[in-house]
Amino acid sequence: MKECFVSLESRERGHTDIEFSDYLRYPGSIAEIRAGVESWLREAIITPFSYDGAIENGRFFAFGQGMVEMAEHGLVERIGQVGEHRAEADLIGIRKIEEWLNTAEDGDLIILLSPPGSEEEGFGKHGQRRLSFTQFGFVTKEEQKVSIRMVSLPEKEISIDTHIRRVEEIWSDEIKEWLDAVERSDRGLVSNPIFISGGNTKSKVESYVRLMGKLGWSQVENELEKGLEIQNDPESLARRNSLIGSITFQVARYIEEKDASRLNNIGLAARYVMAREATNKYRGWTQNQINKEYEEVERALWIKKLVSARNGIGVAAELLSHGVYSIVANNTIRRIQLELANERDVQELLLGSSCGGGGFGALWEGGGLSRMGSIGNYMDSLAGIAKGKNESTSSESSTMKCVKCPFCHETVDAIVTSEAIKCPSCKKEAKRSSG
Repeated sequence: MKECFVSLESRERGHTDIEFSDYLRYPGSIAEIRAGVESWLREAIITPFSYDGAIENGRFFAFGQGMVEMAEHGLVERIGQVGEHRAEADLIGIRKIEEWLNTAEDGDLIILLSPPGSEEEGFGKHGQRRLSFTQFGFVTKEEQKVSIRMVSLPEKEISIDTHIRRVEEIWSDEIKEWLDAVERSDRGLVSNPIFISGGNTKSKVESYVRLMGKLGWSQVENELEKGLEIQNDPESLARRNSLIGSITFQVARYIEEKDASRLNNIGLAARYVMAREATNKYRGWTQNQINKEYEEVERALWIKKLVSARNGIGVAAELLSHGVYSIVANNTIRRIQLELANERDVQELLLGSSCGGGGFGALWEGGGLSRMGSIGNYMDSLAGIAKGKNESTSSESSTMKCVKCPFCHETVDAIVTSEAIKCPSCKKEAKRSSG
Protein backbone atom coordinates (compact mmCIF):
# COMPACT_ATOMS: atom_id res chain seq x y z
CA MET A 1 0.00 0.00 0.00
CA LYS A 2 1.82 3.04 -1.15
CA GLU A 3 -0.08 6.29 -1.11
CA CYS A 4 1.24 7.66 -4.33
CA PHE A 5 0.17 7.88 -7.95
CA VAL A 6 0.19 4.13 -8.36
CA SER A 7 -2.24 3.63 -5.47
CA LEU A 8 -4.94 5.21 -7.62
CA GLU A 9 -5.22 1.90 -9.43
CA SER A 10 -6.77 0.40 -6.30
CA ARG A 11 -9.52 2.85 -5.52
CA GLU A 12 -13.12 1.80 -5.58
CA ARG A 13 -15.43 3.45 -3.12
CA GLY A 14 -12.78 5.85 -1.98
CA HIS A 15 -10.06 3.99 -0.16
CA THR A 16 -7.01 1.87 -0.76
CA ASP A 17 -6.22 -1.71 0.19
CA ILE A 18 -3.23 -2.24 2.44
CA GLU A 19 -0.98 -4.87 0.87
CA PHE A 20 2.16 -4.96 3.00
CA SER A 21 3.46 -8.04 1.22
CA ASP A 22 4.40 -5.68 -1.63
CA TYR A 23 7.33 -4.60 0.53
CA LEU A 24 8.90 -8.03 0.05
CA ARG A 25 9.14 -7.20 -3.62
CA TYR A 26 10.00 -3.52 -3.17
CA PRO A 27 11.62 -2.96 0.26
CA GLY A 28 11.08 0.35 2.04
CA SER A 29 12.62 1.98 5.08
CA ILE A 30 10.83 2.27 8.44
CA ALA A 31 10.03 5.91 7.66
CA GLU A 32 8.66 5.00 4.24
CA ILE A 33 6.49 2.20 5.64
CA ARG A 34 5.17 4.50 8.35
CA ALA A 35 4.30 7.15 5.77
CA GLY A 36 2.28 4.58 3.84
CA VAL A 37 0.38 3.46 6.94
CA GLU A 38 -0.35 7.04 7.96
CA SER A 39 -1.56 7.96 4.48
CA TRP A 40 -4.26 5.25 4.64
CA LEU A 41 -5.60 6.68 7.90
CA ARG A 42 -5.47 10.21 6.50
CA GLU A 43 -7.34 9.07 3.41
CA ALA A 44 -9.97 7.41 5.61
CA ILE A 45 -10.59 10.62 7.56
CA ILE A 46 -10.40 12.69 4.33
CA THR A 47 -7.50 14.90 5.29
CA PRO A 48 -4.45 15.84 3.13
CA PHE A 49 -1.30 13.75 3.13
CA SER A 50 2.11 14.21 1.56
CA TYR A 51 5.19 12.21 0.67
CA ASP A 52 8.53 12.74 -1.00
CA GLY A 53 9.87 11.23 -4.19
CA ALA A 54 12.95 11.55 -6.39
CA ILE A 55 14.48 10.55 -9.69
CA GLU A 56 17.20 7.96 -9.15
CA ASN A 57 19.07 6.66 -12.20
CA GLY A 58 16.22 7.81 -14.39
CA ARG A 59 13.51 6.10 -12.34
CA PHE A 60 10.84 7.68 -10.18
CA PHE A 61 11.04 6.43 -6.59
CA ALA A 62 8.78 7.11 -3.61
CA PHE A 63 8.32 5.13 -0.39
CA GLY A 64 11.42 3.21 -1.42
CA GLN A 65 9.56 1.87 -4.44
CA GLY A 66 10.08 2.19 -8.18
CA MET A 67 6.71 3.65 -9.11
CA VAL A 68 6.52 2.32 -12.66
CA GLU A 69 7.36 -1.18 -11.43
CA MET A 70 4.69 -0.92 -8.76
CA ALA A 71 2.11 0.18 -11.33
CA GLU A 72 3.10 -2.70 -13.60
CA HIS A 73 2.70 -5.11 -10.69
CA GLY A 74 -0.72 -3.61 -9.91
CA LEU A 75 -1.86 -4.14 -13.48
CA VAL A 76 -0.71 -7.77 -13.53
CA GLU A 77 -2.59 -8.39 -10.28
CA ARG A 78 -5.84 -7.11 -11.85
CA ILE A 79 -5.79 -8.71 -15.28
CA GLY A 80 -9.22 -10.20 -15.89
CA GLN A 81 -10.69 -8.50 -12.80
CA VAL A 82 -12.62 -5.37 -11.98
CA GLY A 83 -10.19 -2.47 -12.19
CA GLU A 84 -7.96 -3.83 -14.97
CA HIS A 85 -8.63 -0.89 -17.30
CA ARG A 86 -8.18 1.65 -14.50
CA ALA A 87 -4.88 0.02 -13.52
CA GLU A 88 -3.75 0.24 -17.14
CA ALA A 89 -4.61 3.96 -17.21
CA ASP A 90 -2.69 4.51 -13.96
CA LEU A 91 0.35 2.80 -15.46
CA ILE A 92 0.22 5.08 -18.50
CA GLY A 93 0.04 8.10 -16.20
CA ILE A 94 2.93 7.07 -13.98
CA ARG A 95 5.14 6.37 -17.01
CA LYS A 96 4.43 9.88 -18.29
CA ILE A 97 5.30 11.32 -14.88
CA GLU A 98 8.60 9.45 -14.72
CA GLU A 99 9.53 10.53 -18.25
CA TRP A 100 8.67 14.18 -17.54
CA LEU A 101 10.52 14.28 -14.21
CA ASN A 102 13.71 13.31 -15.99
CA THR A 103 13.66 16.68 -17.76
CA ALA A 104 11.90 18.76 -15.07
CA GLU A 105 13.37 21.94 -13.66
CA ASP A 106 13.25 23.61 -10.27
CA GLY A 107 9.81 25.12 -9.62
CA ASP A 108 7.91 22.93 -12.08
CA LEU A 109 4.54 21.48 -11.09
CA ILE A 110 2.59 18.25 -11.65
CA ILE A 111 -1.19 18.15 -11.30
CA LEU A 112 -2.93 14.79 -11.26
CA LEU A 113 -6.73 14.70 -11.18
CA SER A 114 -8.14 11.43 -9.90
CA PRO A 115 -11.87 10.82 -9.74
CA PRO A 116 -13.10 7.45 -8.46
CA GLY A 117 -13.44 4.65 -10.99
CA SER A 118 -16.61 4.37 -13.02
CA GLU A 119 -19.73 2.60 -11.81
CA GLU A 120 -19.83 0.67 -15.11
CA GLU A 121 -16.42 -0.85 -14.38
CA GLY A 122 -17.58 -1.94 -10.94
CA PHE A 123 -16.13 0.80 -8.74
CA GLY A 124 -19.08 1.19 -6.40
CA LYS A 125 -22.10 3.40 -7.00
CA HIS A 126 -22.70 7.10 -6.81
CA GLY A 127 -23.93 7.97 -3.34
CA GLN A 128 -21.61 5.48 -1.67
CA ARG A 129 -18.41 6.63 -0.02
CA ARG A 130 -16.31 7.61 -3.02
CA LEU A 131 -13.49 10.14 -2.99
CA SER A 132 -11.96 12.40 -5.59
CA PHE A 133 -8.30 13.42 -5.36
CA THR A 134 -6.20 16.28 -6.60
CA GLN A 135 -2.47 15.68 -6.30
CA PHE A 136 0.14 18.40 -6.64
CA GLY A 137 3.78 17.57 -7.25
CA PHE A 138 6.23 20.38 -6.41
CA VAL A 139 9.57 19.85 -8.16
CA THR A 140 12.92 20.82 -6.69
CA LYS A 141 16.18 20.51 -8.62
CA GLU A 142 19.51 21.01 -6.92
CA GLU A 143 22.85 20.04 -8.49
CA GLN A 144 21.05 18.00 -11.15
CA LYS A 145 19.16 15.99 -8.52
CA VAL A 146 15.39 16.09 -9.04
CA SER A 147 13.13 15.58 -6.05
CA ILE A 148 9.41 16.08 -5.66
CA ARG A 149 7.03 16.75 -2.82
CA MET A 150 3.63 15.24 -3.49
CA VAL A 151 0.58 16.61 -1.67
CA SER A 152 -2.67 14.72 -2.10
CA LEU A 153 -5.98 16.46 -1.37
CA PRO A 154 -8.95 14.10 -0.95
CA GLU A 155 -12.53 15.30 -0.99
CA LYS A 156 -15.98 13.80 -1.38
CA GLU A 157 -16.66 12.78 -4.96
CA ILE A 158 -16.91 15.56 -7.51
CA SER A 159 -17.79 15.23 -11.20
CA ILE A 160 -15.33 14.91 -14.07
CA ASP A 161 -16.57 18.29 -15.31
CA THR A 162 -15.81 19.92 -11.94
CA HIS A 163 -12.27 18.53 -12.00
CA ILE A 164 -11.68 19.99 -15.46
CA ARG A 165 -13.46 23.27 -14.81
CA ARG A 166 -11.21 24.02 -11.84
CA VAL A 167 -7.91 23.53 -13.66
CA GLU A 168 -9.23 25.36 -16.72
CA GLU A 169 -10.18 28.36 -14.58
CA ILE A 170 -6.67 28.58 -13.06
CA TRP A 171 -4.35 27.33 -15.84
CA SER A 172 -6.34 27.90 -19.04
CA ASP A 173 -3.41 29.41 -20.94
CA GLU A 174 -0.90 26.71 -19.93
CA ILE A 175 -3.11 23.66 -20.61
CA LYS A 176 -4.88 24.45 -23.90
CA GLU A 177 -3.46 21.35 -25.60
CA TRP A 178 -4.33 19.19 -22.61
CA LEU A 179 -7.91 20.48 -22.58
CA ASP A 180 -8.31 19.71 -26.28
CA ALA A 181 -6.87 16.22 -26.06
CA VAL A 182 -7.92 14.75 -22.71
CA GLU A 183 -10.72 12.19 -22.59
CA ARG A 184 -13.47 13.22 -20.18
CA SER A 185 -13.41 10.07 -18.05
CA ASP A 186 -11.72 8.81 -14.90
CA ARG A 187 -9.22 6.83 -16.99
CA GLY A 188 -8.65 9.80 -19.25
CA LEU A 189 -7.66 12.02 -16.32
CA VAL A 190 -5.39 9.60 -14.45
CA SER A 191 -3.56 8.62 -17.65
CA ASN A 192 -2.89 12.28 -18.51
CA PRO A 193 -1.18 14.22 -15.71
CA ILE A 194 -0.83 17.96 -16.23
CA PHE A 195 2.71 19.37 -16.36
CA ILE A 196 3.32 23.06 -15.67
CA SER A 197 6.78 24.48 -16.31
CA GLY A 198 7.94 27.21 -13.93
CA GLY A 199 5.83 30.34 -13.69
CA ASN A 200 3.79 31.53 -10.75
CA THR A 201 2.84 28.04 -9.60
CA LYS A 202 2.41 28.72 -5.88
CA SER A 203 -0.11 31.55 -6.27
CA LYS A 204 -2.12 29.52 -8.75
CA VAL A 205 -2.16 26.48 -6.49
CA GLU A 206 -3.38 28.85 -3.78
CA SER A 207 -6.25 29.90 -6.04
CA TYR A 208 -7.05 26.28 -6.87
CA VAL A 209 -7.42 25.14 -3.25
CA ARG A 210 -9.75 28.07 -2.64
CA LEU A 211 -11.98 26.59 -5.36
CA MET A 212 -11.97 23.42 -3.27
CA GLY A 213 -13.45 25.41 -0.39
CA LYS A 214 -10.27 25.86 1.60
CA LEU A 215 -9.10 29.21 3.00
CA GLY A 216 -5.81 28.85 1.17
CA TRP A 217 -2.62 26.79 1.11
CA SER A 218 -1.97 27.64 4.75
CA GLN A 219 -5.03 25.57 5.63
CA VAL A 220 -3.60 22.63 3.68
CA GLU A 221 -0.31 22.88 5.59
CA ASN A 222 -2.22 23.12 8.86
CA GLU A 223 -4.20 19.99 8.01
CA LEU A 224 -0.98 18.19 7.08
CA GLU A 225 0.42 19.08 10.50
CA LYS A 226 -2.68 18.59 12.65
CA GLY A 227 -4.97 16.47 10.52
CA LEU A 228 -4.76 13.47 12.86
CA GLU A 229 -6.07 15.40 15.86
CA ILE A 230 -9.72 15.16 16.91
CA GLN A 231 -11.38 18.10 18.58
CA ASN A 232 -12.33 17.44 22.22
CA ASP A 233 -10.33 14.19 22.23
CA PRO A 234 -6.97 15.02 23.85
CA GLU A 235 -5.74 11.44 23.44
CA SER A 236 -6.38 11.36 19.70
CA LEU A 237 -3.02 12.45 18.29
CA ALA A 238 -0.92 10.27 20.61
CA ARG A 239 -3.31 7.35 20.11
CA ARG A 240 -3.25 7.55 16.32
CA ASN A 241 0.52 8.00 16.14
CA SER A 242 1.00 5.06 18.49
CA LEU A 243 -1.27 2.86 16.37
CA ILE A 244 0.59 3.86 13.20
CA GLY A 245 3.89 3.08 14.93
CA SER A 246 2.74 -0.33 16.18
CA ILE A 247 1.58 -1.37 12.73
CA THR A 248 4.78 -0.07 11.14
CA PHE A 249 7.13 -2.02 13.39
CA GLN A 250 5.10 -5.21 13.03
CA VAL A 251 5.30 -4.84 9.26
CA ALA A 252 9.06 -4.33 9.49
CA ARG A 253 9.38 -7.51 11.58
CA TYR A 254 7.56 -9.72 9.06
CA ILE A 255 9.35 -8.14 6.13
CA GLU A 256 12.55 -9.27 7.85
CA GLU A 257 11.04 -12.77 8.20
CA LYS A 258 9.80 -12.68 4.57
CA ASP A 259 6.34 -13.79 5.69
CA ALA A 260 3.95 -12.62 2.95
CA SER A 261 0.92 -14.34 4.48
CA ARG A 262 1.36 -12.64 7.83
CA LEU A 263 1.99 -9.29 6.15
CA ASN A 264 -1.31 -9.56 4.30
CA ASN A 265 -3.01 -10.43 7.58
CA ILE A 266 -1.48 -7.35 9.20
CA GLY A 267 -2.96 -5.33 6.35
CA LEU A 268 -6.45 -6.63 7.12
CA ALA A 269 -6.11 -5.95 10.83
CA ALA A 270 -4.64 -2.51 10.23
CA ARG A 271 -7.49 -1.56 7.91
CA TYR A 272 -10.11 -2.75 10.37
CA VAL A 273 -8.74 -0.95 13.40
CA MET A 274 -7.94 2.20 11.44
CA ALA A 275 -11.42 2.22 9.89
CA ARG A 276 -12.94 2.16 13.38
CA GLU A 277 -10.48 4.82 14.50
CA ALA A 278 -11.38 6.96 11.50
CA THR A 279 -15.07 6.73 12.40
CA ASN A 280 -14.45 7.71 16.04
CA LYS A 281 -15.20 4.32 17.59
CA TYR A 282 -12.16 4.67 19.86
CA ARG A 283 -12.77 8.25 20.99
CA GLY A 284 -11.10 8.81 24.35
CA TRP A 285 -9.02 5.62 24.20
CA THR A 286 -5.39 5.71 25.30
CA GLN A 287 -2.31 4.54 23.43
CA ASN A 288 -2.20 1.32 25.42
CA GLN A 289 -5.84 0.57 24.72
CA ILE A 290 -5.54 1.04 20.96
CA ASN A 291 -2.36 -1.01 20.76
CA LYS A 292 -3.96 -3.86 22.70
CA GLU A 293 -7.00 -3.68 20.41
CA TYR A 294 -4.85 -3.89 17.29
CA GLU A 295 -2.83 -6.78 18.71
CA GLU A 296 -5.99 -8.74 19.55
CA VAL A 297 -7.59 -8.15 16.15
CA GLU A 298 -4.43 -9.07 14.22
CA ARG A 299 -3.90 -12.27 16.23
CA ALA A 300 -7.56 -13.26 15.92
CA LEU A 301 -7.58 -12.81 12.15
CA TRP A 302 -4.33 -14.77 11.91
CA ILE A 303 -5.66 -17.70 13.90
CA LYS A 304 -8.87 -17.55 11.87
CA LYS A 305 -6.82 -17.77 8.70
CA LEU A 306 -4.88 -20.78 9.97
CA VAL A 307 -8.01 -22.55 11.18
CA SER A 308 -9.87 -21.87 7.92
CA ALA A 309 -7.11 -23.69 6.06
CA ARG A 310 -7.47 -26.84 8.18
CA ASN A 311 -10.03 -29.60 8.62
CA GLY A 312 -10.77 -32.11 11.38
CA ILE A 313 -7.73 -33.05 13.41
CA GLY A 314 -5.78 -30.36 11.61
CA VAL A 315 -8.09 -27.73 13.08
CA ALA A 316 -7.62 -29.11 16.58
CA ALA A 317 -3.85 -29.23 16.16
CA GLU A 318 -3.79 -25.63 14.95
CA LEU A 319 -5.88 -24.44 17.85
CA LEU A 320 -3.86 -26.43 20.35
CA SER A 321 -0.68 -24.85 19.05
CA HIS A 322 -2.07 -21.40 19.93
CA GLY A 323 -3.38 -22.43 23.33
CA VAL A 324 -5.42 -19.90 25.22
CA TYR A 325 -5.02 -17.38 22.40
CA SER A 326 -7.51 -19.45 20.41
CA ILE A 327 -10.27 -18.73 22.93
CA VAL A 328 -9.50 -15.02 22.88
CA ALA A 329 -9.47 -15.13 19.08
CA ASN A 330 -12.91 -16.72 19.04
CA ASN A 331 -14.37 -13.93 21.16
CA THR A 332 -12.62 -11.25 19.12
CA ILE A 333 -13.87 -12.59 15.80
CA ARG A 334 -17.41 -12.75 17.12
CA ARG A 335 -17.08 -9.14 18.25
CA ILE A 336 -15.79 -8.11 14.82
CA GLN A 337 -18.76 -9.83 13.20
CA LEU A 338 -21.17 -7.91 15.41
CA GLU A 339 -19.39 -4.61 14.81
CA LEU A 340 -19.32 -5.08 11.06
CA ALA A 341 -22.99 -5.96 11.02
CA ASN A 342 -23.98 -2.77 12.82
CA GLU A 343 -21.42 -0.10 11.95
CA ARG A 344 -22.37 1.10 8.50
CA ASP A 345 -19.71 3.81 8.41
CA VAL A 346 -17.02 1.18 9.05
CA GLN A 347 -18.53 -1.02 6.35
CA GLU A 348 -18.18 1.84 3.87
CA LEU A 349 -14.45 1.98 4.52
CA LEU A 350 -13.89 -1.77 4.45
CA LEU A 351 -16.28 -3.57 2.15
CA GLY A 352 -15.53 -1.62 -1.01
CA SER A 353 -12.28 -3.51 -1.40
CA SER A 354 -9.82 -2.44 -4.02
CA CYS A 355 -10.96 -3.10 -7.56
CA GLY A 356 -13.82 -5.30 -6.50
CA GLY A 357 -12.24 -8.23 -4.70
CA GLY A 358 -10.12 -9.46 -1.84
CA GLY A 359 -9.52 -7.79 1.50
CA PHE A 360 -12.32 -7.46 4.01
CA GLY A 361 -14.92 -7.72 1.25
CA ALA A 362 -13.86 -11.30 0.61
CA LEU A 363 -13.69 -12.14 4.31
CA TRP A 364 -17.17 -10.79 4.99
CA GLU A 365 -19.13 -11.51 1.84
CA GLY A 366 -17.39 -14.80 1.14
CA GLY A 367 -18.11 -16.12 4.60
CA GLY A 368 -14.53 -16.11 5.85
CA LEU A 369 -15.42 -14.36 9.07
CA SER A 370 -18.52 -16.44 9.70
CA ARG A 371 -16.48 -19.63 9.39
CA MET A 372 -14.58 -18.53 12.46
CA GLY A 373 -17.82 -18.61 14.44
CA SER A 374 -17.52 -22.39 14.83
CA ILE A 375 -14.15 -22.11 16.54
CA GLY A 376 -15.93 -22.27 19.89
CA ASN A 377 -17.26 -25.69 19.01
CA TYR A 378 -13.77 -26.79 18.07
CA MET A 379 -12.54 -25.57 21.45
CA ASP A 380 -15.23 -27.51 23.27
CA SER A 381 -13.94 -30.77 21.86
CA LEU A 382 -10.22 -30.03 21.89
CA ALA A 383 -9.38 -32.12 24.91
CA GLY A 384 -11.22 -35.10 23.48
CA ILE A 385 -9.60 -34.75 20.07
CA ALA A 386 -6.16 -34.41 21.63
CA LYS A 387 -6.68 -37.74 23.41
CA GLY A 388 -8.31 -39.36 20.40
CA LYS A 389 -11.72 -39.31 22.10
CA ASN A 390 -14.97 -37.54 21.35
CA GLU A 391 -16.06 -36.80 24.87
CA SER A 392 -15.00 -34.62 27.76
CA THR A 393 -16.49 -33.71 31.11
CA SER A 394 -15.81 -30.94 33.56
CA SER A 395 -13.75 -33.35 35.64
CA GLU A 396 -11.55 -34.50 32.74
CA SER A 397 -8.47 -32.63 31.68
CA SER A 398 -5.77 -32.88 29.08
CA THR A 399 -2.50 -31.14 28.45
CA MET A 400 -1.45 -28.67 25.79
CA LYS A 401 2.23 -29.26 25.28
CA CYS A 402 4.64 -26.34 24.92
CA VAL A 403 2.26 -23.40 24.68
CA LYS A 404 3.09 -19.82 25.61
CA CYS A 405 1.01 -18.43 28.46
CA PRO A 406 -0.39 -14.98 27.54
CA PHE A 407 -0.19 -13.91 31.19
CA CYS A 408 3.30 -14.87 32.41
CA HIS A 409 4.69 -15.51 28.89
CA GLU A 410 6.36 -18.77 29.96
CA THR A 411 6.23 -21.85 27.73
CA VAL A 412 4.32 -24.48 29.68
CA ASP A 413 2.24 -27.64 29.38
CA ALA A 414 -1.16 -26.00 29.91
CA ILE A 415 -3.98 -27.87 31.63
CA VAL A 416 -7.16 -28.10 29.55
CA THR A 417 -10.61 -28.81 30.98
CA SER A 418 -14.06 -28.30 29.49
CA GLU A 419 -14.30 -25.01 31.39
CA ALA A 420 -10.88 -23.39 31.13
CA ILE A 421 -7.26 -23.56 30.07
CA LYS A 422 -4.92 -23.12 33.01
CA CYS A 423 -1.26 -22.20 33.28
CA PRO A 424 0.57 -24.41 35.83
CA SER A 425 3.21 -21.72 36.31
CA CYS A 426 1.30 -18.55 37.16
CA LYS A 427 -1.96 -20.39 38.03
CA LYS A 428 -4.02 -18.03 35.86
CA GLU A 429 -6.69 -19.38 33.57
CA ALA A 430 -8.83 -18.38 30.59
CA LYS A 431 -12.44 -19.44 30.49
CA ARG A 432 -13.40 -21.40 27.41
CA SER A 433 -16.11 -20.26 25.03
CA SER A 434 -19.53 -21.76 25.62
CA GLY A 435 -20.75 -21.70 22.00
